[in-house]
Amino acid sequence: MKDIPSMEFRTTYQGNVHPKDMTFEVVLKDGTKSVPIPTESILGLRLRPYLAWHSISIDLEQSVEDLEVMRGIAITNPDNERHQIVCKAALWKSAVVGYGKCFNKGAGRKSVMLDPGKIFKGLASASLLNHKEIIHERSNYQAHARVSGHEASSVMALVVDDGQGQKKVAIGIQGARGTIPTADRTDDFLRTLSFVRAYVAENERTEMEGLDIKPEQLPELLKPPSNGAPKGRRSS
Repeated sequence: MKDIPSMEFRTTYQGNVHPKDMTFEVVLKDGTKSVPIPTESILGLRLRPYLAWHSISIDLEQSVEDLEVMRGIAITNPDNERHQIVCKAALWKSAVVGYGKCFNKGAGRKSVMLDPGKIFKGLASASLLNHKEIIHERSNYQAHARVSGHEASSVMALVVDDGQGQKKVAIGIQGARGTIPTADRTDDFLRTLSFVRAYVAENERTEMEGLDIKPEQLPELLKPPSNGAPKGRRSS
């Protein structure tokens, strides 16, 4: 499919500003407007695998952006240290949760299921290990709390002096959700993201190859399919 020439996007809000209330259209410089493609039309069904790959690509890109911004926040000002820590922790969580989402089936991604075995095949074992660590953190600490024992926290005991010559036990609790990764772990995550993004981009391109639609075909392709009409191939 050829690239569309210079254009602009227009967003229309209906009611509350919520994704379900938005409609989008593309308008070319000559005034030509885009035609919405119904989800259950022949063309909409054909495009499902591509849209699934594209949706994953967007989430991966957001995770990269989160990590890049997080890495640029330097904790140097004691007066603003808490604010900077909270920002870095929030960006890390966003990157981890967004990455993990790409390996789950969503409503618009039923035709695609990422297989880590295929993505990291032939790469260093450390890449797959880092992927597993990120998914584990996402599933057990950041997005959910499925760990056994103390829910998503490290609980410690420390014997201290109470200031009056007596010893007592102090209990400390550190939650995993507010942690900040090391620079090395951030770099490892970005490297893993680069492998996954390359795999997704290749599949995204493959789904669009050969999709050459002539203008006179469009009205028919926007109709619901009859029995036996192609519904797009399943990808992985």
